[in-house]
Amino acid sequence: MMNRRHVMYGLVLLVLAVGLRLTAIYHVGIEVDEPVNWEVSQFISENGYPGIKGQLGGDPEVALFHPAFGFQLVAEWFTITGNHSLVAARMVSVFSSVLAIVMITVLVWKTISPQAGLIVLLLLSTDGWLVTT
Repeated sequence: MMNRRHVMYGLVLLVLAVGLRLTAIYHVGIEVDEPVNWEVSQFISENGYPGIKGQLGGDPEVALFHPAFGFQLVAEWFTITGNHSLVAARMVSVFSSVLAIVMITVLVWKTISPQAGLIVLLLLSTDGWLVTT
């Protein structure tokens, strides 16, 4: 049985999840692959295919070392916002993370119970690794 209190707790926890992720994009260091992934997404936004600038000013190289969907998603975000910064690239992770949290929470909420959904929401919203990656 769903009641108003469960929904309010859920909304508060979801706001917490969004707030922690938005704060984290400004305070975490740069991950190992992050500059390369950002460059590939920027290259797609500017040239239409996944690539990186060649070494020492050489010809661009096609970058197929990661699945291109993530790069394409970030590149589209760059095109929509007009912002090609690392923070803008991290916003895609914030949106996709919150979307995943909502989908998992709704699944647990409907299949097990609202209380279990709230527990899952709390754990996913505040897990340090999930907040910063």
